[in-house]
Amino acid sequence: MQTYVRVLEATINRFKTKLPLGRVAEYEYPRWFFSNMSADIRGLFCATCDAVGVHWTQSNHRNISVSHRRSVALLDEHVGPKT
Repeated sequence: MQTYVRVLEATINRFKTKLPLGRVAEYEYPRWFFSNMSADIRGLFCATCDAVGVHWTQSNHRNISVSHRRSVALLDEHVGPKT
C-alpha cells in the first residue's frame, strides 16, 4: 500500500522590483500551497476549492497554489492563518 502525504502550508512571499527611475518597490503577500503526489487527492482538493469559491492554480505537477487575496482570506478563515 502506498502512502500519500498531504500538506497545506501558508507562506508569505516577499520580493523587490526595480521600477523606472531607479525606484525599488517591495511587495509582500500571503499564499497557500497544497502538495500531494496523488492526482486524485489533488483533484479532490481543487474540486472543494471550486465548490467554496477559492481560486487556485497548479504550480507544477504536484503543487496547488492559492494566492488571490479573497481566496487566501477564505482559507485563513476556515483553516486558520499560519502563526
